[in-house]
Amino acid sequence: MKTIHALALAALTGMAQAGTVYDNFQLTKWVVRVSPAVHVFEHAGRLRVDLNKGVKGEVSSGGYYSTCQLTGDFDVSTEFYLPEYPAANGVRVGLMLNTTQTNGVGFDTTYAAMQMVSLPDGTAQYAGDLSNYGYTLNAPANTSNIQGKLRLKRAGQMLTAYFWDGPHGQWVPVATSATFTAAPVYFGLTSWSQDSYFGDMRVRTAFDNPTIDGSCAN
Repeated sequence: MKTIHALALAALTGMAQAGTVYDNFQLTKWVVRVSPAVHVFEHAGRLRVDLNKGVKGEVSSGGYYSTCQLTGDFDVSTEFYLPEYPAANGVRVGLMLNTTQTNGVGFDTTYAAMQMVSLPDGTAQYAGDLSNYGYTLNAPANTSNIQGKLRLKRAGQMLTAYFWDGPHGQWVPVATSATFTAAPVYFGLTSWSQDSYFGDMRVRTAFDNPTIDGSCAN
C-alpha cells in the first residue's frame, strides 16, 4: 500500500487541511471520461471541462478520474473555476467519489459528490449528493461564486461534503452520511448535466489543485 504523506501546502493558502497536490494532470495519474459534445482538456495548467449547445444524453459529463484508489480514512478537495457559466445553464461542477472511474449519476448506486449546481431559476448553490448512502442534508447554500473549493472527507463510515467559505475562512458542511461503506474509491473532477436540466448553452468550467490526504490501495 502506498501512503500519501500530509504536507503543508503554501499553494493552497486558506485551505484548512494538509495534503498532497495530486495535480499536473498527467495521464499516468488520471483516466479521462467524456461524453459526446463535451470537451475535456488542459488549459493554462488547469483541467477544463466544456459543454456546448446541443449536448444530449441522460447524463452528459466530462472529467478526470484518479488512478489512485482511496482506502481507509481520507480527505480530498479541489479548486474550481467558472470562466463561462451563464445563469440557469443546468450544469453541475463537482468533486466525485465512485468505485469505478466514471460519473455514476443515473447509472449506479456507489457514487457520492460535492457539487455546485446551476438551478432553473437562475441561482446557483452548493449541495452534497450522498443519497446512495442515506444522509443528513443541511440547507444548500446559495452562491454567486465564479470560483471556489469543494471537499469530501471520510472518517470511518462517516462521509462529509463541504464547500469553502472564503469570506469567513472556513469549511462549511452541507451533507453527511454515517453509512459510507464503499471501498476502495476513485475520486473525480467532473462537470455534468442531463437533458431535463441542461439549458442548451455554452458552459466553461475548470479545476485545479486537487488535493488528497490519505492512502492509495494501488
